[in-house]
Amino acid sequence: MRSLIFFSLSVLLALYSCKKDEEIVCDPIVNTAPVYQSFSEGSYWTYQNVRVESDGTETIESAVDSIVVAGDTLINGLEYTVFEGTSWPFQDNEWGIIWILREENGELLDEQGNIIMSCCNFTDTLNTVEYPSGEEIFATATYMMSNEIPEITVPGGTFAGIELVGTFTILNEPEGPDNPRYTSRYYAQGIGQIRDTWFFAGNTEVHYEKRLLDYHIGY
Repeated sequence: MRSLIFFSLSVLLALYSCKKDEEIVCDPIVNTAPVYQSFSEGSYWTYQNVRVESDGTETIESAVDSIVVAGDTLINGLEYTVFEGTSWPFQDNEWGIIWILREENGELLDEQGNIIMSCCNFTDTLNTVEYPSGEEIFATATYMMSNEIPEITVPGGTFAGIELVGTFTILNEPEGPDNPRYTSRYYAQGIGQIRDTWFFAGNTEVHYEKRLLDYHIGY
């Protein structure tokens, strides 16, 4: 899921309020920041894959992705949770590791320590990814949280979500309708990712969405 074609992926904040209609205080000192990803054993998620044309026409792909909590691992002395499953159309749709994540102070971090989501920081760029072509960087993707707290409806239900916005910019090309391009990923509190958009860099007429079909949160 860390491919160029998929844009479908720790600042200590004390006494900082999460952006919600009803204020939720994130207090890392007492570890009360809301968690937007389940790490519980027995948790699983299934996702529908949808092709969306530039005119809004949608086609549901036959491939359905499944992701499960597979266990824990230690990286640099820190405990991470391993998520396994499928991620159409990547990895030849074979079962494998999808995410390696940990939660810290209301933020999700990947195995390299990059912040990939925050419930509290709505002002800073969380992560920047550079995409090389030969010896040059031809594109960058930057990720920030949106200030809006939308209500998102997917096949698996309706959720109050927080949104991670990705901005993909091809360098040395003029700005225009297709440069930069944007992605969005929504998380629901205590559940995890409920909708994610991604695209092929060479196709500006189509994007794809992964939408939550079903889930179970273990305890």
